[in-house]
This record gives sequence, C-alpha cells and structure tokens, in this order.
Amino acid sequence: YDASLQRSLHKALGPWIAYRAVIVFSGVIAPRLPRPPEPTNPLSPAEAQRVLAIQQDCFLRWDDSDEQANWGRLRSIVDAFEIGREHRYEHEMMQFHYEPDAHRR
Repeated sequence: YDASLQRSLHKALGPWIAYRAVIVFSGVIAPRLPRPPEPTNPLSPAEAQRVLAIQQDCFLRWDDSDEQANWGRLRSIVDAFEIGREHRYEHEMMQFHYEPDAHRR
C-alpha cells in the first residue's frame, strides 16, 4: 500500500483495486496464528512522485460534465505504473472497465 497514492500495489502485478470482501469475526482470538509480515511498498520514490503528479493532475482537472475525459485521466494513472505492466488488461478490457456509459459496455 502506498499511503500518498492511496493505492494498493502488488510487487509483481502493480496497482490492485479489485477488492471483493472482508469478513471480521467479533471476539475471535487466534494467538497461535503467525502475523503476516508488514507489507512493503514496491514503488521507487521516483515512480511514486511521477504517479502522484499524474494523479493530482487528474483530480485537479476533474469535470463532472465530461465523464469520458475523466475516465481517460483515471486510466492514465494506472498506465503510469511501471510495475505490473506485463500483467495489465488488454486494450479492449481496459475500454470496457473504464467506459463511463453503462449502455456502451
């Protein structure tokens, strides 16, 4: 996780935002289970700064009257990450997932 970008990042797959569910059991204590290691941030400081600048620009230029441009800028944030590039969706899949008009999906 990179707190400045507010994104989860896998060291091989890159940006990861496909959360599904979390289940919390109240009162369950399992002291014998080992704690997982603290996650590390796979981004170099230079890559984090570059992506942060693109992300900030995206949100500064957000225009509620132009959803197509907004979604295009959101895609540019994902495209800015070097890590995970070889595992990204193909162009057609990206168009589907980032299409703001549900009728065109």
